[in-house]
Amino acid sequence: MYKNRKLAIVISMAVLLVTIVLGVFLSVSVRTDNYETQCKAADLMRCYIDQIARYKKEVGLGLSKEDIHQTGLIGDEFTGITTTVGTIEAKRTVSNPDMAALAVRMLADAGVEAGNVIGAAFSGSFPGMNLAFLAASEAMGVRIVYIASVGASMYGANQPELTFTDMVHRLFEDDLVSQPLAAFSMGGDRDCGIEMEPALVHIIEKRLTGYGYPFIHIEDYVENLKARLAIYDAYDITCFVGIGGNITTIGVDEDDMPWGIVRPYTAHSPGEKSGLLEIYNARGLPVIHFVNVKKIVAEYGLAYDPQSIEQVGLSAVYYRTQSPRLVIVVGICVAIGILLWGRWSVKNRNRQT
Repeated sequence: MYKNRKLAIVISMAVLLVTIVLGVFLSVSVRTDNYETQCKAADLMRCYIDQIARYKKEVGLGLSKEDIHQTGLIGDEFTGITTTVGTIEAKRTVSNPDMAALAVRMLADAGVEAGNVIGAAFSGSFPGMNLAFLAASEAMGVRIVYIASVGASMYGANQPELTFTDMVHRLFEDDLVSQPLAAFSMGGDRDCGIEMEPALVHIIEKRLTGYGYPFIHIEDYVENLKARLAIYDAYDITCFVGIGGNITTIGVDEDDMPWGIVRPYTAHSPGEKSGLLEIYNARGLPVIHFVNVKKIVAEYGLAYDPQSIEQVGLSAVYYRTQSPRLVIVVGICVAIGILLWGRWSVKNRNRQT
């Protein structure tokens, strides 16, 4: 009685297996829908890199021997404004123009479109990724409201003569970045650079305020957060980006937010110690939490600490896999049909007996 049913199950499983195999072998790699925008962003980031290497020379800084791609985005191991430990491999990884293409893809995947406004919190720890999101915003026609902190982990933008805030100021002055810095802080302990060399803090503060940027220097966490929210909330932002480990970004107790793109309402009950990522996510915004560089680049098919930089437009981040939908649909339908036939055979035989 059950012979036909068993046969139907075996055949349907075989059909599904063949469908899967065909789906894999007939899949092709095609350009993403934002391919041209990604290329534009990557080219712009390459331009930023070239300019920053020039800025370094102008202030008497040479390129680090660890900066194997000569980007100008790799800092020293330790300086008077170094905040925490960091890995050179992660810093080199995000100093690749393809990171701007990755930023375009992440923003698009988060639902950001031309004409939108996004908020961003940048740390000096990952100058390459900060620049990637700036380049992506320019290429996408997105307005970005960003606050940056000066302090940086090892090998980040930790050279007092040219912090990340100095870099982006110069790029804005040279008309390569259309949106100026909204405000800056020292970062580090209590977001006030308490562990940094006081003399350097004073010099950097004086230089940056001289550019006309608002300076956030508030030790009380809640009041500091309020000052930042007042800046962001003046705009109708549709997505929030957090790069690096500034305390106001990740929270006093380091919010347990996933890395990468975090869908709205993943966080539910932010408290007084919550960071900006958790607050905006709980408000219903997608947020991009850029931490764990190794896992994020792997997810998008990019190399971690690449030994060479590929030509713009060639790496995996510019492409997506397109499966043969017709083959898959037909295979599934055939498998379902066989299962239904097996069931019908059993019922029909039961009636006859």
